[in-house]
Amino acid sequence: MNIIIAGDNMVPNYKKVIDFDLKSFIHSCANYNVDENKFYNYFEEKSKENIKEVFKYSKFNENFNENLTNYVDDTHCIGFITPSYDEFIKKILLQLNANSIEEVKERITLLSHIIKEDELAVQFPYLFRDLQDGRKYMRTIEKREKEENIELKEEKHYFYSCAMRRGLDNYIEKQAELYNRFYNNRNEYKELVESKYYNNLIRSNCDLEKIALFFGHNYVKKIQDTHNLLEQKRYLELIKKLILSGYVSNKKIYLDETIINIDYIEEQYQILKWNNENDSRKVTWIILPEGKKDISKEDITNTHSKIVLSEEELNILREKGKEKTDFYNNSNYLIKVVGRLNTNGYIAYIYKNGKVLLDTEYNIDNPESAVGNALYCMEAKNFLKLSKLDKTTLRKNPEVKRIIHSKNWLEKASNVINIEPNENTEEEVKQLVKTIKKER
Repeated sequence: MNIIIAGDNMVPNYKKVIDFDLKSFIHSCANYNVDENKFYNYFEEKSKENIKEVFKYSKFNENFNENLTNYVDDTHCIGFITPSYDEFIKKILLQLNANSIEEVKERITLLSHIIKEDELAVQFPYLFRDLQDGRKYMRTIEKREKEENIELKEEKHYFYSCAMRRGLDNYIEKQAELYNRFYNNRNEYKELVESKYYNNLIRSNCDLEKIALFFGHNYVKKIQDTHNLLEQKRYLELIKKLILSGYVSNKKIYLDETIINIDYIEEQYQILKWNNENDSRKVTWIILPEGKKDISKEDITNTHSKIVLSEEELNILREKGKEKTDFYNNSNYLIKVVGRLNTNGYIAYIYKNGKVLLDTEYNIDNPESAVGNALYCMEAKNFLKLSKLDKTTLRKNPEVKRIIHSKNWLEKASNVINIEPNENTEEEVKQLVKTIKKER
C-alpha cells in the first residue's frame, strides 16, 4: 500500500486529519539534496498566489503557509496534502483580535470607526504593529531610492494600496475593505486551497519513509491531546494502517526532542490502544524491586532498535546510558515505581525530600534509549494526580518542571533531589508510598 496516493487527483470520501507545521515537516522529511529554504519559499510563493487569486491582494507581512493539511480516504493513512484553510481563519482572527468567525463583522465595524492610533493599538494590536512596521519599511525603501536614484515601485505597492502614507483614516478605510473581502470571500478561498494538492511535489522532494514517521508521530500527539475516545480510535486506525503496511524499515527522524522510528510508533500505538480500550485515565503504580526491568516496556512489546549506527555512535550512546543509570542508582531515592502500560515507559523515582523525578530507564539492549524524552520533576503530593496526564499535557502544567537531557541535565536533576526535606514533605512522601502499596 502506498502511504501517499500517487498523483494529485483527490478521491471521494476524504476527511481532514491534521494541520501540521510546514518547516518542521521539511526539516524532518526533505531529501538530502533538497535546499530546505528554497523548498519552503516555493510554498510561500504558492500561498501568495492563492491569496491574490481570491482576494486580489498581497499582504505585506503575512503569508498563510506555516501549516499544511492532510486528508485521508478510507484506504490510506496519509492521503492528500493541501494548504491549510484553518491557518487562514486563525490568522484573520488574530489580526482582528477576534475570538470567533462570528465576531469578525463586528470587529470590522469597530475597526472602521477607529480615529486615533492609540485606539488602534489597544483594540487591534496586530494591525498597529503592521502599521508601524510598514512605515519603517517604507522609510528604508525611500532611503534606497534617494541613494541609488531609482524608483522601487513594486516594493512600495502594498503601502500605497493600503493608504499607509496618506494618514490613519485612509489606512483604516483600506484595512476595513481588506478584511471585509477576507470575510466575504472566505468560502471561495476554502474551495481553492482544498483543491491545491501538493502530493507530487512532496513525493519528488521528500523521503516517503520519513513522511510516514512524521505523520505517525503527529497522529500519536493528536491521541494524547484529546479525551474523545472516538477521535482517538480514528487516529489509532491510521497508525495501525501505517504499521501494517510494512512501509517503514530502518529510517528515523528527530522530532519533539525524540528519536522517531517504527519501533517508537509501534510502542506508542500499543500504549495508546490500551488506554483507549480501557477508557481510563487512572495510572496504577507499583513498587519496582531492585534489579528488575521496567515491566511496562516488556508487557507492551519486545522491540529493539533497527537503526544502523556506527560503533562510535553506539559507544557514545552507551556512555550516556551508563551515566544516566549510575546517576539514578546513586541518587539515594526512597523507592522507584512503575506504571503498567500507560506511562510511556517512564519510571518514577521518589525521594525523601518530597520530590519525584519521572524519567525513562536506559535499556542496554537499545542504546538509543539513552537520549530523547525529557524528565519531569514534581512534588510527591501532586504525583498521583499529575501522573494521569499524557506527556503533552504534563509538559504544560505549571506544577511540573521539565528537564531536557542536555549536557547539564545531571546538575539540574541533582539540584532538585539535594533540596533539604522538611516535616511536611516527609509526611507527603509517606502518604504517597502508603497509597501506592495499597494499589498494589
